[in-house]
Amino acid sequence: MRHIHIRQPRAGDLLGVSIKDLLDIEMGALIQVLPKITTPRIRRSEAEHAPPAALIALGARVANLLIDGLQEAQQTMSDDSLRLPPAVEEAMADIATVFHWPMAELRALTIPELLTWHARARARACPDEQD
Repeated sequence: MRHIHIRQPRAGDLLGVSIKDLLDIEMGALIQVLPKITTPRIRRSEAEHAPPAALIALGARVANLLIDGLQEAQQTMSDDSLRLPPAVEEAMADIATVFHWPMAELRALTIPELLTWHARARARACPDEQD
């Protein structure tokens, strides 16, 4: 497989995909996300027929990007208890409910931004759960 650049996913790239499945390098989730975050773009059909070792290597890179995003958000918020949500839709719904942001704005958030704003939304919506 040729050299592939994988960019940090944005929230919209991960709609309909389980974050856990991406972290577990589940092939179905990976095949769904790779066409959205690779340059040159990997078409879904290419991903479906790629050698397993190549997909595993790409999946490890995607998982590392998600973990890097989590760590960046933890540093921004000075909160090591921040976690990746099971799916981005959960975080996006909380942010939309509290801050009334449109879907286009939510889809464009990077993972660190999504996690940071999700933590802020939860702090405002559920102040008794803090501490």
